[in-house]
Amino acid sequence: MSTNAPVTITNTGSAYEATRDGLSVGFLRYVSTPAYVDAVSTQVDPATRGQGIAGLLVQALVDDALAQGTKIKPTCSYVERWLDKHPDLDATLRYA
Repeated sequence: MSTNAPVTITNTGSAYEATRDGLSVGFLRYVSTPAYVDAVSTQVDPATRGQGIAGLLVQALVDDALAQGTKIKPTCSYVERWLDKHPDLDATLRYA
């Protein structure tokens, strides 16, 4: 697997999956409710950590939430920290 190859993010209906060269390198699991999307957990393959993959997964979740007018409940600590670092989006998206 090449670290220069692009990462593809796919929404499976219960997770955003990151793949590179056809191999899974991470995922962000979520549960949809009528009021919000609960971002449950984010996992990245240890061999690919530090390459921004978790951030790409959260960005895909955020993009979809903005497009659909949905709030995000950040049960996952990574998603919570990501939203904290983006206060403009946090105020719009966080389900409290």
